[in-house]
Amino acid sequence: MNIMKTEFKKPFVSKAVLAGLFTGYIVTVADLFYNVIYRESVGYSRDLLVNVSSIIFGTMILSLALGFLFYFLARSFNSGRLLFTAIIFLGTLIVVGATLHFHWQDGIPKGSDGLLCGLEMITGFATAFLVPYFARHSEIFI
Repeated sequence: MNIMKTEFKKPFVSKAVLAGLFTGYIVTVADLFYNVIYRESVGYSRDLLVNVSSIIFGTMILSLALGFLFYFLARSFNSGRLLFTAIIFLGTLIVVGATLHFHWQDGIPKGSDGLLCGLEMITGFATAFLVPYFARHSEIFI
């Protein structure tokens, strides 16, 4: 009996979106580790702004949206992969800068900016490089 193996070509949109989700899983774990390490080292215990559920849902939704953004940029421009990395990298720098220059109100505990900046940098920089990598090497997760 001759069994033929059929090769299924995966559409690029599914590779890009799943690359965003796979990146989201990795970044979520990294963010959760940073959250625990930061809180233990600084003694920051308030969950007013950032808690485990906001890290998980925020990172996963953002990663999914960035997977779609990567798809549109990669399909629309010849150097879309590089453009995606540059946009996310610069966007991360802008968001971190805005967080550092934000004037916190009295009700917000000290140390919130350090926690937020760390989470923003981990999420932004990792996403800028991992989404294009996983979209190109989709056999890792598909």
